[in-house]
Amino acid sequence: KQVVYIGSYSILTSMYTTFNIMYLGFVCSSAEVGYYWTALKIYTIVLGFYTAFTGVMLPRMSGLVKGLELDKFNEMIRRSFDLLLTFVLPVIIVGVLLSEHLVFVLSGSGFEGAIVPMRLIMPLLLVVGVAQIIAIQVFIPLKLDGHILRASIIGAIIGVVGNFMVVRSFGSIGTASVLLISETAVTLYYIYFASRN
Repeated sequence: KQVVYIGSYSILTSMYTTFNIMYLGFVCSSAEVGYYWTALKIYTIVLGFYTAFTGVMLPRMSGLVKGLELDKFNEMIRRSFDLLLTFVLPVIIVGVLLSEHLVFVLSGSGFEGAIVPMRLIMPLLLVVGVAQIIAIQVFIPLKLDGHILRASIIGAIIGVVGNFMVVRSFGSIGTASVLLISETAVTLYYIYFASRN
């Protein structure tokens, strides 16, 4: 059951994180896809580091739950949030304030269309970081996998519907906005149920 939940979560998550690129390519020019990819570069690199961290923490958190060491479990969650805020907030601020320069360094001139999408995507580092802590370090060790599956269904629905509604008109900016809204909805769902449990 747990494997099915996590497998379904992975499939549904990829629906709203990769479908948007595919759909953007169908309804807009390749330039819009290039703008979106450029905006996504820094986000993908930084998120990769944090994804590795949460993956490494999973066995430790599971061990603490199994050993009923809930005080240490809560302390590790607090430390994870501290690390996230310390690491990600400066990156978000720099990414938003210096997005023009970063786009030029990453892709050169002619990619000015990536500046606004980058400013929309950078806050996702915090949003997705919070989601990963709750999903991987809290819900999975506590065997609350059903919440992960339900949140990914919500994210997939918002992502697919949102893309159909706004991407044709707004291109890469619309795609970035839909990704931000989808991930925020998933994270808010996680926060709500984590606080209740």
